[in-house]
This record gives sequence, C-alpha cells and structure tokens, in this order.
Amino acid sequence: MLSLADVLVANGIGATFAIRRMDGDLCAYIAERGHAVTIVGTTDPTDRTWLGVSPEREIGEMRALVGRLPTRPRWIVVDHYAIDARWERAMRDLEMRVLAIDDLGRSHAADYVLDATLGLPTRYAKTSNGDPHVLSGPRFAFVRETFVAARRVARTRDGSIARILVFYGGVDTSGETLKTVRALRSIVASVTVDVVCGERSAWRAAVETAAKADTRVCAFGEIARIWHT
Repeated sequence: MLSLADVLVANGIGATFAIRRMDGDLCAYIAERGHAVTIVGTTDPTDRTWLGVSPEREIGEMRALVGRLPTRPRWIVVDHYAIDARWERAMRDLEMRVLAIDDLGRSHAADYVLDATLGLPTRYAKTSNGDPHVLSGPRFAFVRETFVAARRVARTRDGSIARILVFYGGVDTSGETLKTVRALRSIVASVTVDVVCGERSAWRAAVETAAKADTRVCAFGEIARIWHT
C-alpha cells in the first residue's frame, strides 16, 4: 500500500490511509513517510477475529469516516482477508470505486480485483455486481522503488544458483514453506537456502522440526538457514 501511495502522490494524486488502531499498527511510520492517516476506530477487546470488530461495525465506522473527510475519495483500495464483498458493496453505495487486493479467489463486489500471484483470473467468481475486472499476474505487483532501483544495477546471471530464499508470506495457509523445505533437503548441490517462516504461520513448528531433523539446518528465530554441501 505504501508503494502504491508513493506512486500516486508522485503523480499528483492524494492518498489517505484509513487504519484501525491496534498493537503494532503502522500509523506513525506511514505519517513519517509523508502520507495522511485517518483512524477508522479501535478494535473490540472481546473480538478475537482477524478484523478485531464485527463486520457491521467495520462497515458503519468506515462509512462514517468517509463522511467526515473534507473530500469524498474517488477510489478505495482495500487489502484485508477479513473484508469481503459486503464491505465492498457498502463502499460502492457511497459512489466510490473499489479496488480489492486478493490472492485467494474469493467472491468480490469491487470494481477491480488485483491478484499479483500466478493464479488464474477466472477463479474470481461472478457476483451480484457481475464479473469484476481482474488484474492478474506479477506485472501488477506493487514494488517499492528500492527494489526497482536494485533491479537496474543487478548483476548479469550466468545460470548458476548458489542461494535460494523461500518465503510464502506471513501466514502460508497451505503449508508451502514446509513442502519446499522438505524438497530442498534432497538437493545434493552446494546451495544455501534461507527459509523465512512467519510468526503466525500454523506451520512454523513443523518447519522448525524439519530444521532440527537435519544437521545441515540451523534455525535462528523466524529464519532457518539450510546449508547443502
């Protein structure tokens, strides 16, 4: 989202972050980056869901926030697995267009769905809003300028592979990290594999067990390094 906001502002388009206050939020960091931050509300301490509040409260507080803004946004960009088609429909009822970021193939009522993974755009089923416009594939990924600049000076590759980074995001619902670790342990070539496993991943303990089962594996907190000699 910060990468997108940076590009928008560079092209003369204002960007405001709507955030719910909770432990570990990035409000201060976003403000330091020069972007406006407005607070949707706080979480409900009795609500243990990922969203932290009921869907009804989330929609109501977001609609109220939009009403308080000095200028009605033209677009809302949403990136949250706990926010679904109902929320998107409520925002579109306020005559705003919605871009939803997703990679799970969920049903949407947004104007556009952006999935930067290799998944097929046809997995986004038709909704009451009709087929959303789907932007599919890595060419639509939001990339920080730091990485864009690094690409410009990247060394020319000769086809040899000495190091591999494995990272499937902070959650990795389907356990791809563990599958990859197990597969890479069979490689006999001399290669270093850095495996990053998110703190909230349901597979973290299994990944750590796989690391301890091989003397070539050293685990350091959330990062397990595998050396194949």
